[in-house]
Amino acid sequence: MKKENNSLHFLKEHKQTLNQYFEQLLLEYSSNYKMHFWAKGSFTYLHDFLLNGKSVRGGLILELLRIIDPSVYLKEEALALAALVEFVHAGLLIQDDFMDNDRQRRGMDSLYYQLEKHANKRHFANPYLFGVSLATCVSDLCFFIGFGELVKLYRSPGVLRQVQQLSTQEYLHVGLAQMRDTQLGYLKNGTTLAEIENIYRYKTARYTFSFPFSLAAVYSGFSEKEQRLLELIGEKIGLIFQLRDDYLSIFGDSQKTGKPIGSDIIENKKTIYRELLFGAIAKSSLKKYQKIPALFGGKALPKKKLALIQEAMLTLGVQKAIEVKTAHYSQEIEWLLEYGSLSRELKTFLSSLTIFIATRNK
Repeated sequence: MKKENNSLHFLKEHKQTLNQYFEQLLLEYSSNYKMHFWAKGSFTYLHDFLLNGKSVRGGLILELLRIIDPSVYLKEEALALAALVEFVHAGLLIQDDFMDNDRQRRGMDSLYYQLEKHANKRHFANPYLFGVSLATCVSDLCFFIGFGELVKLYRSPGVLRQVQQLSTQEYLHVGLAQMRDTQLGYLKNGTTLAEIENIYRYKTARYTFSFPFSLAAVYSGFSEKEQRLLELIGEKIGLIFQLRDDYLSIFGDSQKTGKPIGSDIIENKKTIYRELLFGAIAKSSLKKYQKIPALFGGKALPKKKLALIQEAMLTLGVQKAIEVKTAHYSQEIEWLLEYGSLSRELKTFLSSLTIFIATRNK
C-alpha cells in the first residue's frame, strides 16, 4: 500500500460539524424535557461528554459519504446517521466505566463516579449503587436519542429498514461480546486465541469500522456486493486497530495515549498479547520469565516488572507474532482493495486509514 496521510485529519473538520449538531439536538431535548428533575444535569453531562470525544465512528460515516457523494454528506439524514452511532457509543462507554470500575473518561470523572460522590455528600445509604443506577438511566437516554434519529431518514423506506436491521444486528453482537469479555475478566484463564479474536471482531472491529462503513454504503445505495466489501475491509482495519491498542497499553507513551501503561496487565485483560506471552513462557526455559503470569491481575505494576514483561514479549517473539498478524490483515485489505469495485478516491482513503491505524501512537 502506498503511504499517504499519517493522521485522521478529516476528523477535525467533521468533529466541528458534529459538535454543532449535538449541541442543537441536546438543547432541544433539554428544553422539551425540562419538567424532569434530572433533565438539565443529564443533558449537560452528555453535551460535555460528546463534545470531548473524538467522534471517530460518526466522522467515518461523514468522510465516506463525502467521498462517495459530496452533495449529501452534510444533509440532516447524514448527520442523523452519525448521531445514531455516537449517542449509542456514549451510552456504551458510560456502562463500560462502571463495569471496568474506571473513574476517569475523556478528562472527566466517569458519570457513575460523579453520581457516587453526589450520593456520598448527601449520605445516601448505598452511594455506589446510586451512581451505577443513575448512570445506567443516562446510558438509556443515549440509546433512545440515538435510535430516535432514525425518524430523520426519509430518503426511502428501504434505506430506513436496512439501517434498522444493520443497527440491531451490530449492537446485539456488541452486547453479547461485551458479556463474554466481562466474564473473562473474572477468570484467571479458560480462553483461547480464537475466542479472544472473536471478541475483538464483534466488540471492537465491526462496531468501530464495519458498522460505520456499512451505514454509509447502505445510505449511498451501494450494491450488496459493495456493502459486503466495505464491511470486510472495516473488520480487518478494526482488528488491526485493537491489536495496536493492545500494543500501546504495553509499549506506548502515557503522555500520548492518555492512559497508564500496563493497565491491561493490572486488569488481567484477556488480550492476544497475554495469550501469546503465557504460551511462550510455558515453552521457555528462561527462569526469569516464569513468574510473569503472576503479575497479571495484581494491584500494581512497578516499572521494573513492566520492563521485564516488555522484554519477555520481545525476546520470546510475542511482538513479532503480532506484527506478522497485523501484516496479514493489511495484506488482506490490500487484496480486497485491489480487486474490489470501489472508486479510486475511496480506495486511497481506506489504504491510508489502514496505514495510520497500524502505526498510530495514541
